[in-house]
Amino acid sequence: RINPPRAARSEPPILLGLDLAHAAGNVPLSLHDWGVDFAAWCTYKYLNAGAGCLGAIFVHARHAADDGAYPRLTGWWGVPHAPGPRFEMRHGFDAAPGAAGFACSNVNPLMVACLLASLRTLRDAGGIQAARRKSRLLTGYLELLLHEEELTVPRAAAQAQPARCGIRIITPADPRRRGCQLSLRVLPPPPPGGAEAESGSGPPGAMRELEAALLSRGVVVDAREPDIVRAAPVPLYNSYEDVRAFVLRLADALVELARRWEK
Repeated sequence: RINPPRAARSEPPILLGLDLAHAAGNVPLSLHDWGVDFAAWCTYKYLNAGAGCLGAIFVHARHAADDGAYPRLTGWWGVPHAPGPRFEMRHGFDAAPGAAGFACSNVNPLMVACLLASLRTLRDAGGIQAARRKSRLLTGYLELLLHEEELTVPRAAAQAQPARCGIRIITPADPRRRGCQLSLRVLPPPPPGGAEAESGSGPPGAMRELEAALLSRGVVVDAREPDIVRAAPVPLYNSYEDVRAFVLRLADALVELARRWEK
C-alpha cells in the first residue's frame, strides 16, 4: 500500500519509484492513479516477450516538463516528432514530455514485434484483470495441493514409504500480497529412527538438484540461492491440470532427492 500524495507534500518532496520487473503482466497496475512518480520494468518475464527483450519506463504526467530537473541519458529519439522538432537538428535538447523524453535511440523492431504478439495474446485472454483472476485461482490451487499432498512436511522412511524431502512456502499466503509465483524452500528429510527433524534447509545446492530432478520430469522451474525453487503457474498458458501434474512430479522428485542425500 502506498500513499504518494503524503510523500509529495514532504519537504523536499520524496520521489516514489517502483521496480515492476515481477509485476508487469502479472498484476493490474494503475501507476498514474496511484501517483507513482516513476517506474521501470522488463517485458521478458510475465509479458512473455522473450529473453533480452525491451524494457520500459513510466513517468508521471506531473513530471512531463521536468526535463532539466533529473539526470538522464539524452538522445535524438527523446526529442518529439510529428509534431516536434526532431529533424530540425537544433542545438541543445528539446525533451519530449514524460517517459518519451528518456528515449535515446529507436527500439529494435523485431523486439517490438515479439512484445506486440504477447500483448495481443493478453488482450485476447480478456486483459490483465481476467488474467489476474485466473492467476489467483491457479496459485491458490497449487498452494492447496502442496498442503493436501503433505509436501510441506518432510517424511521419514517408514514401512513401504520411502523418505521424502519437503518444501516450505515462503511466499505470503495472502493472495493480495503475491503474484502467480510461489517460492519454495527445500527441506531435508527427518533422520532415520524417528529422531526430530533438523530445522533449516537442505545441504548447499539442494535447490539445483531439485531443479534438475524436475526438469528430467518435464517441469521447468528456476532455482535461487541459497535454497529456493520458484514455481509460477502462469494464467496465459498453464492449466489446473498442469498444476496437479506439477505437484505429483514434485512429490516424486523430493523422494529422489532424499534418496541422494542418504547416499
